[in-house]
Amino acid sequence: MVEGKALTLQPILEISQLRKVIGGTIVLRDLNFSVMPSKIKAIIGPNGAGKTTLFNIITGMVRSTGGTVLFKGKVINGKKSHLIAQEGISRTFQTIELFGNMTVLENVMVGRHVRTRMGLLRSGLRLPGVKMEEKFILEKAQEKLNMVGLFHKANLMASTLPLGETKLLEVARALATDPELILLDEPAAGLNETEILRMTEIIGKIRKQGMTVLLVEHRMEVVMGISDEIIVLSYGEKIAEGTPDEIKNNRKVIDIYLGEEIEYA
Repeated sequence: MVEGKALTLQPILEISQLRKVIGGTIVLRDLNFSVMPSKIKAIIGPNGAGKTTLFNIITGMVRSTGGTVLFKGKVINGKKSHLIAQEGISRTFQTIELFGNMTVLENVMVGRHVRTRMGLLRSGLRLPGVKMEEKFILEKAQEKLNMVGLFHKANLMASTLPLGETKLLEVARALATDPELILLDEPAAGLNETEILRMTEIIGKIRKQGMTVLLVEHRMEVVMGISDEIIVLSYGEKIAEGTPDEIKNNRKVIDIYLGEEIEYA
């Protein structure tokens, strides 16, 4: 570092003029924002605002119509999902996608596959190094289960878990890739108050470990309680961005989205 000059922290994620058109409908309209490292940034907005489409573009599941997505200064538009995961981005989904016929532990181990070095052939032939890597994958999976409080259920079938724990399991599986940025798509949806508190604590723990969180959530008590910054989308456009207090007192946001709910937040 040059003497007398402070180190400038660069965004881990930069969205610039991002646009998505589907069948003539503009789903995202020239969206711009950035996310700083080790922060929690929430995206809120009514259904159809483009939140999940944004997540799908960032993670390579959908191609953008225009604009750029930069992760650690590198363009990731158009890359395949598994390559983006290898870069250091992971996510959960609104609709939980677990393997019900596998154990809790096996589900998390599957999530680790993007970080494995051994190909299918070497694994099948039991070549040197395979056992060591399998042991490492097992230990990583156990570590992530312990982080979300599910280590004691490692050997149960995933299909036997209640909703709150399946959501935690999906978070553990996303963490298995050791991401630098994790995208959480409505992690508190359908949860009771006790489960919401537990999920909120886990998200806080993720941030404390140095990871960055981009969060889509409708539960305002979660958003306002843990976010450093919030973006508000309406029909694919950003209508506001700021701290929880700034968003809470933004008249445009109250009129378009929050309404009376802001009092609860």
